Amino acid sequence: MIDVSVLICTYNREDMLVNTLKDVVAQKTDNVEIVVIDQTEKHTVDTENYLHEISPLIKLIKQEPSLTKARNRALREAKGNVLIFIDDDVRLSRDFIKEHIKAHQAGYQVVQGRVLLEKHKKHASRPQIMNSFLKIKGRNDYAIVTGK
Repeated sequence: MIDVSVLICTYNREDMLVNTLKDVVAQKTDNVEIVVIDQTEKHTVDTENYLHEISPLIKLIKQEPSLTKARNRALREAKGNVLIFIDDDVRLSRDFIKEHIKAHQAGYQVVQGRVLLEKHKKHASRPQIMNSFLKIKGRNDYAIVTGK
């Protein structure tokens, strides 16, 4: 079984962070650790209550704001063989982690997903390739969300 670390760096998010964490906690997968690098000085009471409620399920680390430092800290804290970075404002399918595991078991070194953009937001005009030697599953494309 592949051990997975889900890494979330967050800064000044409330409802979005809670929704993302609910999706991660709802994953039906064993051997998953959730590492949250929290750069928010003070959360709302509702967010604090939720973070306390799920505290046995996550590793919550507070630090000063810096996305680079937060990502590096998340990497240092991760114990899994598979590292999944997600943003603090994403919504996940129920099989999100299982699909990542299946891709890695199939020999992929990098798995990237679709980005759903709101219609008024700008997006990259072409995919960004990390390294031509890596075996990558997924595409760096997007679908437009119209709000309907």
